[in-house]
Amino acid sequence: MKRGYIRTVPGGISVKAQKAALSTAGLDVDDPYGPVYIDDRDAAIASLEAGDELVIAEPACLGTTGPDALEAIAEIGRRSATVLDLSSGTTVAWHPDAQAPLDFANAVGRASRIAQAKKMRKARAASGNFGQAPFEWTAQKLKKLRQLENEGASREAQAKALGCSRATLQRKIRNMTSMKGAE
Repeated sequence: MKRGYIRTVPGGISVKAQKAALSTAGLDVDDPYGPVYIDDRDAAIASLEAGDELVIAEPACLGTTGPDALEAIAEIGRRSATVLDLSSGTTVAWHPDAQAPLDFANAVGRASRIAQAKKMRKARAASGNFGQAPFEWTAQKLKKLRQLENEGASREAQAKALGCSRATLQRKIRNMTSMKGAE
Protein backbone atom coordinates (compact mmCIF):
# COMPACT_ATOMS: atom_id res chain seq x y z
CA MET A 1 0.00 0.00 0.00
CA LYS A 2 1.18 3.52 -0.74
CA ARG A 3 1.32 5.99 2.10
CA GLY A 4 2.38 9.61 1.72
CA TYR A 5 4.42 11.94 3.83
CA ILE A 6 4.47 15.73 3.50
CA ARG A 7 6.85 17.89 5.48
CA THR A 8 6.82 21.65 5.76
CA VAL A 9 10.22 22.54 4.31
CA PRO A 10 11.14 26.17 5.12
CA GLY A 11 12.43 27.76 1.94
CA GLY A 12 11.91 24.49 0.05
CA ILE A 13 9.12 22.77 -1.81
CA SER A 14 5.71 24.02 -0.72
CA VAL A 15 3.08 21.86 0.94
CA LYS A 16 0.81 22.66 -2.03
CA ALA A 17 3.41 21.33 -4.49
CA GLN A 18 3.94 18.22 -2.35
CA LYS A 19 0.19 17.57 -2.27
CA ALA A 20 0.04 17.92 -6.06
CA ALA A 21 2.93 15.47 -6.47
CA LEU A 22 1.39 12.91 -4.12
CA SER A 23 -1.98 13.30 -5.86
CA THR A 24 -0.38 12.43 -9.21
CA ALA A 25 1.03 9.30 -7.52
CA GLY A 26 -2.54 8.25 -6.72
CA LEU A 27 -2.75 9.27 -3.07
CA ASP A 28 -5.84 11.02 -1.69
CA VAL A 29 -4.24 14.05 0.00
CA ASP A 30 -7.56 15.63 1.01
CA ASP A 31 -8.90 12.73 3.08
CA PRO A 32 -8.20 13.58 6.75
CA TYR A 33 -8.21 9.84 7.52
CA GLY A 34 -6.28 8.92 4.40
CA PRO A 35 -2.81 7.51 4.12
CA VAL A 36 -1.05 10.90 3.87
CA TYR A 37 0.70 12.29 6.93
CA ILE A 38 1.68 15.95 7.26
CA ASP A 39 4.58 16.93 9.52
CA ASP A 40 4.34 13.71 11.54
CA ARG A 41 7.05 11.46 10.14
CA ASP A 42 7.02 9.13 13.15
CA ALA A 43 3.32 8.38 12.63
CA ALA A 44 3.85 7.92 8.90
CA ILE A 45 6.64 5.41 9.51
CA ALA A 46 4.72 3.66 12.30
CA SER A 47 1.82 3.11 9.90
CA LEU A 48 3.99 1.17 7.44
CA GLU A 49 3.70 -2.58 7.08
CA ALA A 50 5.79 -5.07 5.10
CA GLY A 51 5.61 -4.27 1.40
CA ASP A 52 4.31 -0.71 1.88
CA GLU A 53 5.82 2.29 0.15
CA LEU A 54 6.22 5.73 1.74
CA VAL A 55 5.81 8.29 -1.04
CA ILE A 56 7.56 11.68 -0.79
CA ALA A 57 7.73 14.53 -3.30
CA GLU A 58 11.50 14.98 -3.00
CA PRO A 59 14.36 13.86 -0.70
CA ALA A 60 14.25 17.02 1.47
CA CYS A 61 10.76 16.00 2.56
CA LEU A 62 12.04 12.94 4.41
CA GLY A 63 14.47 14.61 6.82
CA THR A 64 16.28 17.72 7.89
CA THR A 65 19.82 16.38 7.39
CA GLY A 66 21.45 13.45 5.62
CA PRO A 67 21.90 11.44 8.83
CA ASP A 68 18.30 12.23 9.85
CA ALA A 69 16.98 10.97 6.51
CA LEU A 70 19.18 7.86 6.75
CA GLU A 71 17.78 7.11 10.20
CA ALA A 72 14.25 7.38 8.77
CA ILE A 73 15.13 5.12 5.82
CA ALA A 74 16.63 2.56 8.22
CA GLU A 75 13.45 2.55 10.32
CA ILE A 76 11.34 2.19 7.18
CA GLY A 77 13.57 -0.71 6.12
CA ARG A 78 13.16 -2.42 9.49
CA ARG A 79 9.44 -2.44 8.70
CA SER A 80 10.23 -4.11 5.34
CA ALA A 81 8.89 -1.06 3.51
CA THR A 82 10.49 1.31 0.96
CA VAL A 83 10.57 5.00 0.09
CA LEU A 84 9.46 6.32 -3.30
CA ASP A 85 11.02 9.68 -4.25
CA LEU A 86 8.70 11.20 -6.84
CA SER A 87 11.24 13.82 -7.98
CA SER A 88 13.57 11.14 -9.35
CA GLY A 89 11.21 8.17 -9.55
CA THR A 90 13.65 6.24 -7.35
CA THR A 91 12.56 3.61 -4.89
CA VAL A 92 14.92 3.42 -1.92
CA ALA A 93 15.12 0.20 0.03
CA TRP A 94 17.16 -0.32 3.18
CA HIS A 95 19.38 -3.31 3.70
CA PRO A 96 20.93 -4.13 7.09
CA ASP A 97 24.36 -4.53 5.46
CA ALA A 98 24.28 -0.82 4.59
CA GLN A 99 24.44 0.24 8.25
CA ALA A 100 28.15 -0.48 8.83
CA PRO A 101 29.39 1.53 5.80
CA LEU A 102 27.09 4.43 6.69
CA ASP A 103 28.26 4.45 10.30
CA PHE A 104 31.83 4.49 8.98
CA ALA A 105 31.07 7.39 6.61
CA ASN A 106 29.44 9.35 9.46
CA ALA A 107 32.52 8.74 11.63
CA VAL A 108 34.73 10.07 8.81
CA GLY A 109 32.56 13.19 8.58
CA ARG A 110 32.73 13.76 12.34
CA ALA A 111 36.51 13.29 12.38
CA SER A 112 36.91 15.71 9.46
CA ARG A 113 34.81 18.38 11.20
CA ILE A 114 36.82 17.96 14.42
CA ALA A 115 40.10 18.22 12.51
CA GLN A 116 38.91 21.34 10.67
CA ALA A 117 37.82 23.00 13.92
CA LYS A 118 41.19 22.16 15.51
CA LYS A 119 42.99 23.66 12.50
CA MET A 120 40.91 26.84 12.74
CA ARG A 121 41.56 27.18 16.50
CA LYS A 122 45.28 26.73 15.90
CA ALA A 123 45.28 29.40 13.17
CA ARG A 124 43.36 31.80 15.41
CA ALA A 125 45.84 31.25 18.26
CA ALA A 126 48.78 31.82 15.89
CA SER A 127 47.28 35.09 14.64
CA GLY A 128 46.50 36.29 18.15
CA ASN A 129 42.93 37.00 17.09
CA PHE A 130 40.78 35.71 19.92
CA GLY A 131 37.82 37.93 19.14
CA GLN A 132 36.38 40.69 21.26
CA ALA A 133 36.17 40.48 25.00
CA PRO A 134 32.59 40.18 26.24
CA PHE A 135 30.86 43.49 26.84
CA GLU A 136 30.65 44.28 30.57
CA TRP A 137 27.43 45.89 31.80
CA THR A 138 28.57 48.04 34.71
CA ALA A 139 26.26 50.09 36.91
CA GLN A 140 27.65 53.20 35.21
CA LYS A 141 26.77 51.86 31.73
CA LEU A 142 23.27 50.90 32.86
CA LYS A 143 22.76 54.42 34.26
CA LYS A 144 23.96 55.86 30.92
CA LEU A 145 21.53 53.55 29.06
CA ARG A 146 18.57 54.80 31.15
CA GLN A 147 19.64 58.40 30.52
CA LEU A 148 19.87 57.81 26.75
CA GLU A 149 16.46 56.12 26.72
CA ASN A 150 14.92 59.06 28.63
CA GLU A 151 16.43 61.42 26.07
CA GLY A 152 14.78 59.37 23.28
CA ALA A 153 18.06 58.34 21.64
CA SER A 154 17.79 55.67 18.93
CA ARG A 155 19.07 52.16 19.61
CA GLU A 156 21.93 52.80 17.19
CA ALA A 157 22.92 55.98 19.04
CA GLN A 158 22.62 54.22 22.40
CA ALA A 159 24.86 51.37 21.25
CA LYS A 160 27.45 53.79 19.87
CA ALA A 161 27.47 55.86 23.07
CA LEU A 162 27.86 52.74 25.23
CA GLY A 163 30.53 51.17 23.00
CA CYS A 164 28.66 47.96 22.24
CA SER A 165 26.93 46.43 19.27
CA ARG A 166 23.24 47.04 18.65
CA ALA A 167 22.62 43.29 19.09
CA THR A 168 24.26 43.37 22.54
CA LEU A 169 22.14 46.38 23.48
CA GLN A 170 18.92 44.73 22.23
CA ARG A 171 19.73 41.56 24.17
CA LYS A 172 20.32 43.54 27.39
CA ILE A 173 17.09 45.53 26.98
CA ARG A 174 15.16 42.29 26.31
CA ASN A 175 16.65 40.72 29.47
CA MET A 176 15.89 43.80 31.54
CA THR A 177 12.30 43.87 30.24
CA SER A 178 11.74 40.20 31.01
CA MET A 179 13.16 40.67 34.51
CA LYS A 180 10.73 43.55 35.15
CA GLY A 181 7.85 41.33 34.06
CA ALA A 182 8.96 38.59 36.46
CA GLU A 183 8.80 40.91 39.45
